[in-house]
Amino acid sequence: TLTGRGRLRARLPGVRTRLMPLDLPGLIELSLSRANVSVVVLVETELWPILIHAAHARGARVIVVGARISDRSYPRYRLLRAFFAPLLARVHALGARSALDLERFVELGVSRERCSVVGDLKLDRGAAAEPSRELVAALGTGPFLVGGSTHAGEEEALLEAWRRLRAERAPGLRLLLAPRHLVVDQQGQKLG
Repeated sequence: TLTGRGRLRARLPGVRTRLMPLDLPGLIELSLSRANVSVVVLVETELWPILIHAAHARGARVIVVGARISDRSYPRYRLLRAFFAPLLARVHALGARSALDLERFVELGVSRERCSVVGDLKLDRGAAAEPSRELVAALGTGPFLVGGSTHAGEEEALLEAWRRLRAERAPGLRLLLAPRHLVVDQQGQKLG
């Protein structure tokens, strides 16, 4: 995403970054060739068929981390097993979120020898650092209602819930919103 690329550039300014093209023949091959890719790491269930085939064809390793298949999606994946089995056979290593996810991917065609359970990468991290004095001064003290990675329409619902909570139970409750995708104007300025 644009947000992800922006964060990577801010944290590692010396690293060249580019957005992944649409999963279309020609675009993928050109992008892999230009970047001289040797390893492709996919997160969760971002299984881009043309990307996986093209990476495998050029000898690049394909790794899936935090791999998961929800209860709701699994029946559809099973119906399409004939499509997914050859695709997943090209995965060099798969780190599943849970033992259940691992079994589902094995059922769909990933070699068991190439699978392991790694947990949820979004949750498995060290303790957060204490906030800086500047951050505390800017935000104040809590309690906070945090709307993280929100999509369009969710902010309005959170705003309404925050108003109700302030009125009925927590008059000092503060609201922090962090949209999943920032809105940017034509000059590249963040609008929200």
